[in-house]
Amino acid sequence: MISTSDPSTIPNIEIWLALGGIFVAFLAYLQAIKILRARLFAEYTKRFSEIEAEFLAILGGLDPRITDEAKKEVAIDISIRKYLNLCSEEFHLYNRGLIEKEVWGYWTGGMSLILRNQEFSPIIQARISEYQRDYPKFHIFLSDILAGKYAGPDTTN
Repeated sequence: MISTSDPSTIPNIEIWLALGGIFVAFLAYLQAIKILRARLFAEYTKRFSEIEAEFLAILGGLDPRITDEAKKEVAIDISIRKYLNLCSEEFHLYNRGLIEKEVWGYWTGGMSLILRNQEFSPIIQARISEYQRDYPKFHIFLSDILAGKYAGPDTTN
């Protein structure tokens, strides 16, 4: 039995309570990270789906606002800008550890398919060059995807 009159036992209890509090806080932190990652995944997947729908409507001739080739080029350019901005945000979050490697691997596979699409190629090349000055790491990443040099994240660990 712990005696409250023995002063040597009280610091031990305080230490154990403090360690218990730290452990609970750490578990709460891990749970918060899981929730944040799930929300990020849902939000970015939603945004991608919206952009993908734009691409499909433009290419399939389903967008009634697009009545000629010039308007089609403008619409593709706008959608590509949105898409590259989305990709740059994802790239930033991945490099901050907020997107898991497995998810990043799926997303970069999709990026490769879109970025290497021949119909978008001239516009993509022009837009990617805009990142060279303002976001050089992202520019290198995109250039590597286009050149087929990006093999994806290392998911072995």
